[in-house]
Amino acid sequence: MPSFEYILGLILGLALVMILSPLAGAQELVLDTLVLDNVNDRIQLRFGVQAEEMETLRTSLDNGGALRAECSIFLRRERSWWPDSTLVEKRLRYDLQVNPLTQSYKMINCTTQKTIKENNLKALIHKGWDKIAVDLGPWKALQSGATYIVELHLQFKRPDVPVWLKNALFFWSWDVLSSQTYRMHFTY
Repeated sequence: MPSFEYILGLILGLALVMILSPLAGAQELVLDTLVLDNVNDRIQLRFGVQAEEMETLRTSLDNGGALRAECSIFLRRERSWWPDSTLVEKRLRYDLQVNPLTQSYKMINCTTQKTIKENNLKALIHKGWDKIAVDLGPWKALQSGATYIVELHLQFKRPDVPVWLKNALFFWSWDVLSSQTYRMHFTY
C-alpha cells in the first residue's frame, strides 16, 4: 500500500500541473517561411517571423522602453558517432524602441544599422521581419550525400538589464516572450 507522503506528493504534483498548464500558452514567435536555397553558388536562408502576442510586446515596450530580438542561426553537419559539426553560426539582433511623445515605434537592425519607423507596432514587425535573408557561406562547403541541420533560435530580451542583476536573479527569466527553436533536417 502506498504511503501517505507518496499520495500527498502525487496530489500536489497533479494540482501543480493543472495550475501551470494554462500558463504555458501557444507559441509567441512563429516562423512564417523557411527556405534554404542556392543563390549564385551561396547558401541562402530565407525566413519570416511573426509575433502572435502583439499586446504583450506592446505593453512590454510601453513599460520598459526597449527590447532586443535575437536570432541565432546554426548550420550543422549531422554525424552519427560524433557530435554534429557546426559549419556556420550567425547572429541577428534587432532593437525595438518606443517614443512615447510621438507614439511611434522604431526597429534597428544592429548588423546593418538600418532603421525602420512606424506608428503601428504590427506594421513595423511585418515590415522588418516579413522577409529576412541570411548568407550562410559557399554552396561547395556542403558535401553530397551528407545530412545537415539548420537551426533557428528566436528570443526577445531586455537589453538594459544590468549584469549584476541577471547574476543575482539567475532563476528569473529575462525573456519578454518565450523563446522558440526551429530545426530543419535536409540531405544534400
